[in-house]
Amino acid sequence: MAKLNALFPPGSGAEVTDAQKTRGAKNVGRGLLLAVVATAGGCALFYTLPDAAASAVGRSLPYWFYESEKLLLAVGSACANWAMTAFFR
Repeated sequence: MAKLNALFPPGSGAEVTDAQKTRGAKNVGRGLLLAVVATAGGCALFYTLPDAAASAVGRSLPYWFYESEKLLLAVGSACANWAMTAFFR
């Protein structure tokens, strides 16, 4: 919070302006977009791309890859969300 206060210090009065209200809504929208993009990217990177690459070259991936689909999607989403939030923080 101190980092944001250095960039956007709170006003001296107790009144909230319309610009402050829209800034909060923009920040929520940006956070939501960042989470959705990171989750979709992680799913694609950890599960969809290897599967598509294997089918493009006519190979079959190991059985454990298809058996652990949910685990790969969860790990991919978590890693991508961590990387995106660390980069854009």
